[in-house]
Amino acid sequence: MGKISENKVEEIKEAHDIVDIIGNYIEVKSSGSSYKALCPFHNEKTPSFMINKEKQIYKCFGCGEGGDVLQFVMKMENLDFIDSLKMLGEKANINVELEDDISDHERQETKLLYDINRKAGLFYYRKLTSSQNKGLQYLKNRGVGSNEIKAFGLGLAEDRWNSLLEYLTKDNYSEETIEKTGLILKNKKGDRYYDRFRNRIIFPIFNTRGMVIGFGGRVLDQSLPKYLNSPETKIFNKRKTLYGLNLAKKNIVSQQLILVEGYMDVIALYGNGVKNAVATLGTSLTKEHGQLLKKYAKEVVLAFDGDEAGVKATLRSIQILENEGLKIRILSLGKKEDPDDFIRRQGKDTFYRRIKESPNHIEYQIQKIRDNYSLESTEGKVDFSKEAIKLLQQVKSPIEQEAYAEEVAKELNLSKESLLKEIREKNQKYTNKPSKDQGTSLGSKDRSRTNYLHTMPDIEQDGHIKLEKLIIKFMMDNEDRIPFIKEHVDIEDFSIEKHQKIVGYLFYENQRSTRDHELQEHKELLDEISSLDRQEGEIQKILEDYLYNLKKYKLIYRKKSLEKKQQELIESPNFEKEEVDRILLKIGMEIMEINKELQNHQSKEGRGQDE
Repeated sequence: MGKISENKVEEIKEAHDIVDIIGNYIEVKSSGSSYKALCPFHNEKTPSFMINKEKQIYKCFGCGEGGDVLQFVMKMENLDFIDSLKMLGEKANINVELEDDISDHERQETKLLYDINRKAGLFYYRKLTSSQNKGLQYLKNRGVGSNEIKAFGLGLAEDRWNSLLEYLTKDNYSEETIEKTGLILKNKKGDRYYDRFRNRIIFPIFNTRGMVIGFGGRVLDQSLPKYLNSPETKIFNKRKTLYGLNLAKKNIVSQQLILVEGYMDVIALYGNGVKNAVATLGTSLTKEHGQLLKKYAKEVVLAFDGDEAGVKATLRSIQILENEGLKIRILSLGKKEDPDDFIRRQGKDTFYRRIKESPNHIEYQIQKIRDNYSLESTEGKVDFSKEAIKLLQQVKSPIEQEAYAEEVAKELNLSKESLLKEIREKNQKYTNKPSKDQGTSLGSKDRSRTNYLHTMPDIEQDGHIKLEKLIIKFMMDNEDRIPFIKEHVDIEDFSIEKHQKIVGYLFYENQRSTRDHELQEHKELLDEISSLDRQEGEIQKILEDYLYNLKKYKLIYRKKSLEKKQQELIESPNFEKEEVDRILLKIGMEIMEINKELQNHQSKEGRGQDE
């Protein structure tokens, strides 16, 4: 990953007066040689937030927050170190470059894409706000006022083929460059360009630094598609972008973000005082979205539509958010109502109350399972209990597991103990499969088998993990060859816990229907694995590369462990010198053997490459 030089960091800091920067956010008053203000990070009536202009630092004597201009921006904007530097750099017209091999041409092209999107956003905004038009009337009918139009930079694409194209080419942007933003398209003949967005309300899409990276458009007539987004470009990736996050990150309530389905839900909530909502861009929630949400919040409220599609989207999203360690609540508003309708009808206070009363993701899933069965019949109770047990197996905390088991047991008129016994017995089923040489279990992972990954450089880690996925794909596609893989690799050799679980089922569960059912929790990962192109290498080559890395980095890990043990012995006061010397000699001999083995291993690889 690239980094920013210390000289560049200092240059950016020196370009700004901390008093001016802080004054953009809060009211600052002179107080002798310093400045004071009400602290923006906690509630207070008497100013205890002091700014030292000479030292270019701030300190709150109420809550203890303090730092320089960069730390203030990081805290206020909820940005990481690099994004804060970029934001301050842009204010001072300083180009913030990561120390990577990026050509001047690439940098210039990226800047052009941002410039074109910014000018397109202003063009659409002026078309919407300069006079009465059907776009304004549509937004008025939807309850969207001037404040929301301004905050979200909403615009209008006229019902013309080349309105934006003419505007941008007059500003000396080439058609080829504009095409790279996705704002224009070539006709079928390939001899002329036209605007992608026509006769639509325009929703600019901003990154977390407030820069326009793409657009969405909603039709003003009955044509299809109803919603249209920019294609992915060098600066726009739907999998990594959440609509409204540029505003929501400044208005997070109780470390909580609300995830809704569309633009209008975000805008309606914002206009009615709920300013911490975001939405995906017409895609299912992705792992990257989950990571982005985790960066800004500890809890996510899923507030999707109550129809069947909304329920499916909720269940898919739960797994992704759970994998990121986020707390999850599910806000159900009814089958025929979405957040847009609800907030306009019921208001902010009722909306927040419903969030407070909403179930967490486990309670929600139990309810959905319950809805599928009649608990009046024995068969229905048995089926419900089986599904509930599968769900509760995934709960990591024993305390939480017990609490939910108690609730399910009450409904089924069973003892909590019998339900817990069933849950824990099933949990052991695939975590106690012995490896062929050591008999270790997945539940008590052999550290030399799992920690070796951390000795790899980041770029090699990514490649090694991909090899694991290709091996799993090979087994999924060729079940008759699973015994061949088992001869060469153990479950515990796989470096990712989820990979181990999948491989455990592939190795030991012969009933495909049972296996597929048990692996539903890893559906997203399995879909990703299934989509991999195995033509990148035949299985023999893939396996050879994998086993080479496996042996090399296990040896390196073992060597590092021994070196650490050496140092601990040298520093330990609890052993006689004679005993320490004896153990150190033994460890030293083992390290020498490992060094020889590594040398032989790497020389073999070198010969293989020469051939």
